[in-house]
Amino acid sequence: MLAGPWRWLRVANVAPGAAERLEAGEVEYAVYVIDGEGEALLSPERTVPIRAGSALTLLKGAEATLTAGAAPLRAFLVAIDT
Repeated sequence: MLAGPWRWLRVANVAPGAAERLEAGEVEYAVYVIDGEGEALLSPERTVPIRAGSALTLLKGAEATLTAGAAPLRAFLVAIDT
């Protein structure tokens, strides 16, 4: 999955109750939660819990909003050109 051409990669540090939005577009995303817990809003009808050790793959055109719970959330984010 991480062998493709990376557009960017970074570690997101999300404060308690704050959110990190991954915009829909021309990239795929890989998300690895390093520390903390919270939720990922994948669509208006679908929210999934995330915590340290969780991984998400978002296909081209998908979006997500990662929201930290009561403690900070730290996640490794990769945008991959397809």
